[in-house]
Amino acid sequence: MLFDAQHALRPIAGHTAKREGRWLLEAASRRDGAELLAVLDETPPAPEVAAFEDLVRRRAAGEPLQYVLGEAPFLRRMFFVGPGVLIPRPETEFLAERALGGLASAPVDAAVLDVGTGSGCLAVTLAAERPCLRVEAWDVSTQALKYAHRNAERHGAGVTFLERDVLEFLSCDAAPATQPERNPTWHMIVSNPPYISDAERTTLHTSVVHHEPGVALFASGSALIFYRALAVLGTQHLHAGGMLIVEIHADRGAGVVSVFEDMGFVDIRCLPDPFGRDRIVEATWEAPPAP
Repeated sequence: MLFDAQHALRPIAGHTAKREGRWLLEAASRRDGAELLAVLDETPPAPEVAAFEDLVRRRAAGEPLQYVLGEAPFLRRMFFVGPGVLIPRPETEFLAERALGGLASAPVDAAVLDVGTGSGCLAVTLAAERPCLRVEAWDVSTQALKYAHRNAERHGAGVTFLERDVLEFLSCDAAPATQPERNPTWHMIVSNPPYISDAERTTLHTSVVHHEPGVALFASGSALIFYRALAVLGTQHLHAGGMLIVEIHADRGAGVVSVFEDMGFVDIRCLPDPFGRDRIVEATWEAPPAP
């Protein structure tokens, strides 16, 4: 059974076909490691065989492995994922680590906002690592928020989830005289927003384009539109000294830095990931003195 699965998976999984076959068998049998090895020579029950064959079929058809398995790792935890939610990436783990580091100097009960939460991996990680934080998370996708709720429950994390679009704050990007009154709400805003341009669609793996939600991947129009909206949000709702930390496209560090500079942020830093590619921009908000 495993040999046939390996053969079916090789076109999509390549050299990892054998490993993926074992993972799929573990998922279908609900056994892992030594427990599975102990019964590998036995004839499995028919329902287990059917479940395994269905998982192999889905994966062989190009569905992302994480969707087929129903979960994906993020830092030290597993998160439920499936169609309609972005699969957590290692790049976003770097964002989580930077956010946790930045919170070291924040109040114990600091308020944090995660914009575009997706599976909730970032918001849930922050809340689970720092239980005293007050964490709120937004997304425009009802489907993604369902996964985020499940993941918060899975890890016992206190997160408030809202269906909200950060782009609505672009309507507030007006002359100072018409700006809404500042309402300091959060000590930190974090976000992994859509940052891939439509022109780059053809450069992505087909499993990403055909299966993962485009609303979480592609920034229609201006590639920097979400960063401008996040900057406006920050000017209105970050406490003085609060941080805005975002994940970026490796080729757009200078553009994001420029957006934040134009909006009055200070101490702006563009940080590379472990592979040397620009990946995170951090900025601090210092509210201008009252007139």
